[in-house]
Amino acid sequence: VCVRGVKWRFTIPSGCLQVKDIRIVSQYGNEDEVLIVPYTAVSIDEKVQDSTGRTIYATVLRDSMTAPLDLATILA
Repeated sequence: VCVRGVKWRFTIPSGCLQVKDIRIVSQYGNEDEVLIVPYTAVSIDEKVQDSTGRTIYATVLRDSMTAPLDLATILA
C-alpha cells in the first residue's frame, strides 16, 4: 500500500479476523489484494527511509477486539 510516498508492508497472521483476501473478486487477481477492517490495530515493526521513500512494516493483530482499550495510538 502506498499513501503519499509511504509504502506499507503488512504481515497478516494466519486466521486473522481483521483482513479479507479479495483476489477472487479483484480486477488485479495476480496481486495479493486484501481489505483491512477500518480501525484495525497493527503493531509497527520497523520504519525504513531510503532513496525510494519511506516503508513502514507492520503486523496486523489477529483480533483487534482483544487489544487493550488503552493501546497506544500513533500517527505513522
